[in-house]
Amino acid sequence: MGMTAVIEKINPAKATRILNKNVCNRKLRPGVVERYTLDMKSNNWTECPDPISFYEDGELADGQHRLYAIIESDTVQTFIIVRDLPRAAGLNINVGLIRTLVDNARISGVNTDLSNRLIAVARAVATGKRNASSNFPTSNALKLAYIDTYGEACRWAISNGPTGKRYSHSLVLAAVARAWMHESDKARLVRFGEVVSTGFMEDDKDSAAVAFRNYLISTSATGFSHNDVWLDGFYKAQNAIKYFMRRRKLTIIKSVKEEVYPLPKAATAKKAA
Repeated sequence: MGMTAVIEKINPAKATRILNKNVCNRKLRPGVVERYTLDMKSNNWTECPDPISFYEDGELADGQHRLYAIIESDTVQTFIIVRDLPRAAGLNINVGLIRTLVDNARISGVNTDLSNRLIAVARAVATGKRNASSNFPTSNALKLAYIDTYGEACRWAISNGPTGKRYSHSLVLAAVARAWMHESDKARLVRFGEVVSTGFMEDDKDSAAVAFRNYLISTSATGFSHNDVWLDGFYKAQNAIKYFMRRRKLTIIKSVKEEVYPLPKAATAKKAA
């Protein structure tokens, strides 16, 4: 008979029936289901060209994460359904070169200047977090929403903030982007990036940037991989920028308990919309 393909709508009940017969598949990845679910719930799930596939004996070959997401989101989704797939064909399911969000955004023309760096900075600006986690999944649609809301500030920070591997960490650029939303003296903010990058200051009015540069150098050995260290550094970066913008002397970078540059209410409202 050979492989067949049709387009069908799948609701939660149908997805449940399929999954109840799913006896041979890879281990479920809850984080993937959560990301898909977020997009389906928010109507950001787009038509997917990857089919839900079944072997010749009716067993599910590919699509379990999407099916679980349909159940979790309580939505109806449309998919290409491929049936009667030979078992041997399973060797070539999902073995092609995977496209990243950056790849798809550029190829589709949705966002031609998207980069992993821009995504990282925008997420840090929006959430004050190092990265996504099981308790805070980030779907592709949400990443693009962060860039839509905070893209101008993030692009400015990437172009005008500190440069160099040690000094252009996402937490630093995110702090610069937050400051950009609050501070009117953009030239002074550019100067902060220059001093952090070079280490050269004109006088004590630039000392906060040099002190922060030294802090980044001393922390580079252990890095900001731990979320608590990351958040502490994010707050310290904002505080150093505040001292620099006010031209106040600062020679030691100490921990602070709260953000100097919180998200403006208008931006927060736009993100929640």
